[in-house]
Amino acid sequence: MAEVVNVMVGDTITSIVAARKSPQCHEMRNWIEKIVKLNPHVGDPDRIYPNEKLLIPDNLYEHVPAIDIWQNALRYVHR
Repeated sequence: MAEVVNVMVGDTITSIVAARKSPQCHEMRNWIEKIVKLNPHVGDPDRIYPNEKLLIPDNLYEHVPAIDIWQNALRYVHR
């Protein structure tokens, strides 16, 4: 099951993946692409900010339900 990770100061998507998943070098691009797809609120994967919440899947092949993706993304919609 995908986990929600709170972005800390200095974090990058690459550093979050490396710390949690220990991917091989050739897998990193696939991880970044998967995380960007699961987090539509992230406009630029090179710019994430402290206190953002990212959905991080357990593995590259995990299916994450659309409801989980959009519930996480809609946290950032101001009412």
